[in-house]
Amino acid sequence: MKRTSLIPSLQVRKQETSLSLLVWAVLATLLALTQPAFAYQGQEKPSLEKLEDIEAVLTPTAFTYQGQLKEGGVPANGVYDVQFILHTAQTGGEELGSIVYEDLVLSNGLFRVDLDFGRVAADGQESWLEVAVRPGDSTEAYTVLPPRQKLTPTPYAIFAQQEP
Repeated sequence: MKRTSLIPSLQVRKQETSLSLLVWAVLATLLALTQPAFAYQGQEKPSLEKLEDIEAVLTPTAFTYQGQLKEGGVPANGVYDVQFILHTAQTGGEELGSIVYEDLVLSNGLFRVDLDFGRVAADGQESWLEVAVRPGDSTEAYTVLPPRQKLTPTPYAIFAQQEP
């Protein structure tokens, strides 16, 4: 009579159960991390009851902006405050949102920031980015760097895989 052992079988089941629990824990954590902690002014936090709300939370809207600041014709070095304002037109127009980076350290004038104006910047309407700067230790008004820059479709590419 051949004797079989149940111990290896139980160990395999325990490992499978542990792996399943780990996968669910990771998925739950990722979902929690992608939910907005707060709503922008004038926006309500998504309820996550409808599919559109879930897609809105899971669809990233941030994009990277890179630039070089020159002061007196040479690349700027030091600490600067940089303000980004999104508008609906090249001149005038409605303000869609703003982001301020304080005490941004520039070396050889170069900087890189992540901008996230939310879904308002990615809803397909034409938008223009205004950049303004001031020295980091200043409380004076920002100096606007004309002209406003038209946002190209690149930030909208994040929606290319979604069905209309």
